Amino acid sequence: PHCSLDGDADRIVFFLPEAKRANKMRLLDGDKIAALVTEVLRELFNVSGLLKGKGGDEELLLRVGVVQTAYANGASTTYLEQQLGKGSVLCAKTGVKHLHRVAHEQLDVGVYFEANGHGTVLFSKKALNALEAAKPASGTPAAIAA
Repeated sequence: PHCSLDGDADRIVFFLPEAKRANKMRLLDGDKIAALVTEVLRELFNVSGLLKGKGGDEELLLRVGVVQTAYANGASTTYLEQQLGKGSVLCAKTGVKHLHRVAHEQLDVGVYFEANGHGTVLFSKKALNALEAAKPASGTPAAIAA
């Protein structure tokens, strides 16, 4: 895999050669990056105990979601809603400042990337405190495995 950054390195896209087709590349744009980051966070929250089971359903102790614009790929919106649940994919006006505002005001952990790769993951103080509290003590099997 390779990546490409813009001039001030605030946008990133990943690309890799297609395994079955010569001279073809697969692009991981902002929508795909947001989905991948969300999957990784979800797994980390599960391992850390911040994702708990309740009657067969998952319940997050933190409000985790993705903020997209109207220009987001509809398939990514559907996928994220299936993974995170309805109401976890929010829509904002176009522009990172709008994405950031919605993530800051409505989520404890907000993932946002425009299709062009401009974006970030925003953690609230509540989320940072919860992650710190969930961190395994040094010397424990979980800390050693990490």
